[in-house]
Amino acid sequence: SPQSRTLITYKGPREPGPVKSREEREVPLAGLAVSGAEMSRIFERLGFRPVRDVIKRREPFVCESESGLVVTVTIDEVDELGWFAEVERVVTNESREETAERVLEVAASLGLPVDHIESRSYLAMLFER
Repeated sequence: SPQSRTLITYKGPREPGPVKSREEREVPLAGLAVSGAEMSRIFERLGFRPVRDVIKRREPFVCESESGLVVTVTIDEVDELGWFAEVERVVTNESREETAERVLEVAASLGLPVDHIESRSYLAMLFER
């Protein structure tokens, strides 16, 4: 069974382009001297407030294309929404445009519908339901 992890994730504003692209930083809570409940209290004291739970199960896979491009393909099952596939590559020394093009090529080679890219977050989709 997949290992459960608790992360604090910062997601910056989306960059323009054909795929979702933005700065993202993640910090695992595991191993820190603070519990998830205590971290929630800290966020509330900083002025954040919970708005809605997004419950998902993820299965990540590392995939290398024929051209040597390494991406992470994550399959998500999201309660109340269904199944989603995410193809992700961390941008290093190439442009966002080049990365987007290469990620779309890998997605197409996997049989994913690249003509229907979901740009909304799971939270936005749940609020729209």
